[in-house]
Amino acid sequence: MEDMVIPLPVKNRLEKLGIAINKLNELRNLSLEIFLKDWKAQDSACRNFQVAVEICVDICSFILSEKNLQVPDIYSKVIE
Repeated sequence: MEDMVIPLPVKNRLEKLGIAINKLNELRNLSLEIFLKDWKAQDSACRNFQVAVEICVDICSFILSEKNLQVPDIYSKVIE
């Protein structure tokens, strides 16, 4: 298989997605009890999950646009 060229906007978003996922993976090491008592960990998990979802939607929207397909106005439709 040939090397795929990833457009810079997608590459940048994938790098940010990797960072968000790494942060979420670090939080997985906390026990449920500690996590539920630590509002900073909860806020970090919530924010990084939000960032990851937004990046996935951005990448999907970029791909649809590049293929000259209609970009839905509802996020859930973008992922479909």
